[in-house]
Amino acid sequence: MFKKTFFLSALIFLTYASHASVAQVSAASMRDFLVQDVCLDKKGKALHLPPTDPSCVKTRELKVGEALPYHKHDQKGTDTNPEAAQGYQRSDSFPSKDRVSYVQTFDFGVGGRTFESKDEGDGFNIYENKGKYTSIIATQDGGAGLQFFLNPNCTSKATDFSHIDDSWILAPSKVSLGATGETQAYLIVEKQINTCPSPRYDQSLTVWSLSKVPFTYTSGHKLSSLISLHYSHPTLKSSDHIEKFYLTDEFGATRWERWERADTQYNTNVVERSKTFAASQRCSGTTQITDTAGTWYLVDCRDWTNIIPTTSLGDKPNEWGLSILSASQVGSPKTTVDSRTNLGATISESEARIKLEVIYSKIKALLLSIEKMDT
Repeated sequence: MFKKTFFLSALIFLTYASHASVAQVSAASMRDFLVQDVCLDKKGKALHLPPTDPSCVKTRELKVGEALPYHKHDQKGTDTNPEAAQGYQRSDSFPSKDRVSYVQTFDFGVGGRTFESKDEGDGFNIYENKGKYTSIIATQDGGAGLQFFLNPNCTSKATDFSHIDDSWILAPSKVSLGATGETQAYLIVEKQINTCPSPRYDQSLTVWSLSKVPFTYTSGHKLSSLISLHYSHPTLKSSDHIEKFYLTDEFGATRWERWERADTQYNTNVVERSKTFAASQRCSGTTQITDTAGTWYLVDCRDWTNIIPTTSLGDKPNEWGLSILSASQVGSPKTTVDSRTNLGATISESEARIKLEVIYSKIKALLLSIEKMDT
């Protein structure tokens, strides 16, 4: 207990300690942290501005099927590629038309892909807030396709997202400002929604905090944030990586980070990858922390506070999750996916790029050494 509490306190301290206090947000339901808000004028009309804009008279959550007045993009950092002028990825948070789940899209606009279209490698997370906890119940990426997160309370009669809850736990479904806590998540990743029960479920420590001190994002936005840490194993010491989620009342899913330890058998080139990512300047903040389990390094991150207004008509939300959920996803059990799989794989194009950059740098160094030998 001490070790887990120590790490949570240390990481939350590094997250918030250097940031000045601004007006805080208190929410009874975690739903407020799953849907991005819209800015309204005096007549209640939605403006093409973020809810943080000083000209907003008031704000409200996006409605089901409502056109988006702005998009959330990640940061381009030091990248000078014109293709990445608006960032690499667009990630919007809105309520689904099924009225039981919430969507976070992962829409890439680089590497031959375009924003607003379902290209190879694009994906999403599906959230729910109807159980004891708010959790992620499904995800999709370019490699593994649609995957469902199921817990021991799943049902073999499941046909849609309404049949899943309390899977990849983030925090209690109701949380108050200043609250902190922890629990154990039991889940397995399956390719069919009705693959239940499973012969085994992986266990992951989850800790959360809704601090009274706002977090300063890479864009400069200072926002009260629900921060949830998902450990790869049941304890701090046994875990080799952490996925850290930032949710805000204003923007829904707002930031994601992956931290790894260099002293485990699962991770390679951790220190070098962390330095390469830090040099990209795509996410502000510390990149290293030491606790009783060892030293953790930030190896990947996306900060979706680069706000891009839409046209006067707005853009319709992309319901990719519902369009992919079909009869083909309900059937006999197929291969089970290890739930240690990085949820951030949906949003880890940068990690692949970092690995390529590391390989490139090694090849370059080798060629330089050969050139010196020739001379």
